[in-house]
Amino acid sequence: MKTILFTIISIIFSLPSFSQNSDWQKSDRNGVYDEAMNLLSKYTHINQEQKQSVALCFLEEITKKYSKADYNAKIDAELKRIQSAALNVCSKNVGVELAIPKIEETHVPVKSEVNNQYLVGSWRTGLESFTFAESGMCLVENGSKSCSGAWTLIGKTVSINSKGSKWGKLDSCNKDRQFEIVTYTENEMIVLMGKEKVRLTREK
Repeated sequence: MKTILFTIISIIFSLPSFSQNSDWQKSDRNGVYDEAMNLLSKYTHINQEQKQSVALCFLEEITKKYSKADYNAKIDAELKRIQSAALNVCSKNVGVELAIPKIEETHVPVKSEVNNQYLVGSWRTGLESFTFAESGMCLVENGSKSCSGAWTLIGKTVSINSKGSKWGKLDSCNKDRQFEIVTYTENEMIVLMGKEKVRLTREK
């Protein structure tokens, strides 16, 4: 009887696990985790520990439901829907709200005083930071990824001609970045990135 029991246990432990697809290697899993952290970077009202918990859950959701080949074969529209669904599930599991709080625009409206010298320095929003150098180069960093390119300020519009490695399937570092300054103070500004208003804070 004991021999039969030990045989059954051995068989069970030798069976492959279906909780995750085995083709996801460590580097691939790190990439999915980084994708989640990048997606969560705009939610500045969530602390780092909460973001990490949601990102870990996101990692498990993706690697459990999809093989690496299936996930990488998805088009951008499919990825966006998959990632959004995973974030919604995981944010509820962790107990955080992903709705972005409305930004109070109590800042001074942009005037002609905004010039290149005002932008020089490092600015951060979530995990993403922009370091504008007097030389006209800008370093863009997001988690462990970074790239650089030339920056210009024309009127209220900041343009960054970024060149470098791609940030997974979420954003391309070799794609030009552009945003418009809406309001500003000495150490903070509200900018319009696409249709979304983002708060950038100057780093000391």
